[in-house]
Amino acid sequence: GLGLCAGDQKGRSTHLVFQDRGRALWEKAEPHLRNPVRTRNWIKRLRGNRKALKAGLTALAENSLVSDDRIPTFAMKAADFRYQLEKGDVVGCQGPEDATEQIEGWFYDPQLLSHGPRVDSLSLYLSLRNTHDERVASAVKNLVKGMPW
Repeated sequence: GLGLCAGDQKGRSTHLVFQDRGRALWEKAEPHLRNPVRTRNWIKRLRGNRKALKAGLTALAENSLVSDDRIPTFAMKAADFRYQLEKGDVVGCQGPEDATEQIEGWFYDPQLLSHGPRVDSLSLYLSLRNTHDERVASAVKNLVKGMPW
């Protein structure tokens, strides 16, 4: 519906063929993409099988001059977070005063697009693009500029 791709039917299968690639595709699609963060949760402890990746300012601080928050931020699929909370692998708390970490519950599993210990740059951009802090906004824009399209 946005004109980003077209269907190419081969037998019983339909494959999507994108009209543009790289930066051109990103620039067309970006205004229609939403923030991947579904929930933000303060926790005291995360143990067991850690499926969380560095996210938010914690991830941005690795690739810029922006400082990390006092409390590190990590991301995981929202359903995985709820499961770990039910299992007792995560102990939640009311706010940052008692927290050791912040967990962002994402609409999708951030590990699907990541190739390391932090979320991918384009998802990080989407999660931080509406910030009001000018230093963070500048560093976020540089994430996209530095992409090897």
